[in-house]
Amino acid sequence: MTEAVSSDAETSAYVEELERRTDELDLEEHEELPSGDSLAAELTRFLRERDEESDEDSAREQ
Repeated sequence: MTEAVSSDAETSAYVEELERRTDELDLEEHEELPSGDSLAAELTRFLRERDEESDEDSAREQ
């Protein structure tokens, strides 16, 4: 996972944003932090949407 994230600047920035939001939640109200599974699901959703957008952009260019 780390290798995949570090090889793409957009994905790396998104993961940093998720980490920042998690830190804010922890500082604000000590709410229950999202599980690793929920963070992985959010990252998977982001990557899927990004790939779909990329595919749509490629189709429009042709």
